[in-house]
Amino acid sequence: MRLALFSLVFTFTCHTIFAASICKENPAQLIANYQVNHQNVKGSITRDTLTLARLNNQVGQYYHGKSYGDLWSKPSEQHLLLTRYFPDYQKAIEYQTDEIPVRSYTATWQQQWQLLTDQFVANMERIEIQSKGCYRVEVLTSKVNQIEYTLYWLPTLRLVEKLVIKTEENLLTSWQLTSINHELEDVQNYVNNILTFQTIDYADIGDNEADPLLTKMIHQGFKEREVIVHSHSPD
Repeated sequence: MRLALFSLVFTFTCHTIFAASICKENPAQLIANYQVNHQNVKGSITRDTLTLARLNNQVGQYYHGKSYGDLWSKPSEQHLLLTRYFPDYQKAIEYQTDEIPVRSYTATWQQQWQLLTDQFVANMERIEIQSKGCYRVEVLTSKVNQIEYTLYWLPTLRLVEKLVIKTEENLLTSWQLTSINHELEDVQNYVNNILTFQTIDYADIGDNEADPLLTKMIHQGFKEREVIVHSHSPD
């Protein structure tokens, strides 16, 4: 079911990355796909795909190797809503602002929107500026707590082209942009597909424990008041 629901990500008409025709596109209207590689100390590599979708005040991240994805909404600067959706079940759980324990709503939103916070990017050292098509790509580096970060950054889109994280133990994780789609209809269809899932309020989970999805979620720890928020920077 998951493949059927999300194969549309790959059947979209994807533009050649950095083609002149997309240079003036709206950074708040796109679907970006990434190849994600994790390399352990023995050199073994596991691969995943990340789909990042932005539509105005909504942003979604879906790692295809996981059983769930996250769709965030920001009605205001201090108000975040999270829909955690499970494609295999076509169901989702909705979290209100006070059910999302984060230190900073701004930082959390930026991490979902662009993988890294603005502050983290601003603190990196710029070592090179490249031109790709009509885009400027900034090459930035940083080392924090013995972890090395190398970032290829598209400032006009507020988008990662490539991010490499290397630990002291030579563990490597990388995100490489593989495609961008700016077509409004495609982005809307992607987000609207998620919004068709049956939703359950987080506060009502205890009243629905007979649901097979919720039983599995409880087993995996999703009932706990700790919402796992993807973050790739130490902010």
